[in-house]
Amino acid sequence: MKKISVVAPVVVSCIAVLTVIAPQAPAEPRGNDASSIKGQNDKANTVAPREGMVELEILRLETGPAGGVLILLGEKSAPFHVIPMVIGEAEARAIAMRKDGKSYPRPMTHDLLEKVLKEFGAKVVKLEIGSLQDGVFIGTLYLKKGKQKTVKLDVRPSDGIALATGAGVPIYVAAQVIDEVGEPRR
Repeated sequence: MKKISVVAPVVVSCIAVLTVIAPQAPAEPRGNDASSIKGQNDKANTVAPREGMVELEILRLETGPAGGVLILLGEKSAPFHVIPMVIGEAEARAIAMRKDGKSYPRPMTHDLLEKVLKEFGAKVVKLEIGSLQDGVFIGTLYLKKGKQKTVKLDVRPSDGIALATGAGVPIYVAAQVIDEVGEPRR
């Protein structure tokens, strides 16, 4: 079994920054938008599907299954569904610290990426959770540097939520994802 270095997240972060600084040719579509997901949940067939993206807010973080943390994201406007997502403890800590406006004495991975983006004049614009594939949420982080084009990066939603929360930018989810996994807020 291969071991993954703890340096891997930093390398990925640096590659993301280089993508913003030196934009390349547009990437081919991934083909994993929410419209390509069909029949993963019976609720999708019983609720009239909505279209577009819906803005979310972080409701709370709580202990989840198998050592993970459960983050509950809720729609900011009616009909107020909740999207449950299991994330790692490190990402949960990063989200909680940013939500509370706090930071660690020494920079963590998300702090490092935020500082690198700032140094190169780039900023996080928004996060979109666009689909669900085999039970895994698929996210896209939007970055912008000055008047250059917006760069879209494939991102784990938990990392994207941490960065979006720190930057104070919106988090969106595809309406179809809400129709598939959302639960009415109680």
